[in-house]
Amino acid sequence: MTMQLRDVSIDVQGRNILRGLELEFRAGEITAIRKAGVLDGSSTLLRCCAGIESSYRGKILWRGCDIRSFTPEQRFRELGYCHERGGLISLFDVYGNLALPLIYHFNLTAENADRVIRRVADSLEIAPLLSLEPFQLNDVQTRLVNLARALCMDCSLIMVDEIQTGMSLDMIQRVAAVLRDQADAGKTVIMITTVGDLDDFAHEHLILREQRLEDVE
Repeated sequence: MTMQLRDVSIDVQGRNILRGLELEFRAGEITAIRKAGVLDGSSTLLRCCAGIESSYRGKILWRGCDIRSFTPEQRFRELGYCHERGGLISLFDVYGNLALPLIYHFNLTAENADRVIRRVADSLEIAPLLSLEPFQLNDVQTRLVNLARALCMDCSLIMVDEIQTGMSLDMIQRVAAVLRDQADAGKTVIMITTVGDLDDFAHEHLILREQRLEDVE
């Protein structure tokens, strides 16, 4: 299961920020994309790969299919995007945000959904958050819950946007272990990192320079 970028260029507010990208994000690997600056386009690229934004030219393929052809349900089930901010439904508590897609998209019984949620919550050590409302979460907790949702849905592609910001070293190491387990299980993992983030557990390291993605030296 590979995500392929074919001659992908991205414009933001009339300015070209990325051009002519030819990349493959491979199954069983973690690719770390290090931010080169605040407005370097890395987060926009991740949202385009998730099908959330369409401000690009070229093709983004998942399992050989153009993601532009995906229905919203296909995108949600296949492409696990972990928001840096927000991303949760304010009408539901954390448990409800994790349970809703399992029951609605996967037709799991409440009992089976609960089993999945508890397992993922334990792996990320966020069980105490399950009864909280989204507005009660801080930024770090919100990012962990967004990751938990992608893990609960067993998405084959997991994309995390600057998840480590503000985390303790213990939290970072826990998230790193979980992402490595996902890659070892054959998942494709893409993460955006910034200066000081832990990324030595990734298989490939890229950085955005002059509208291109290059290997980190």
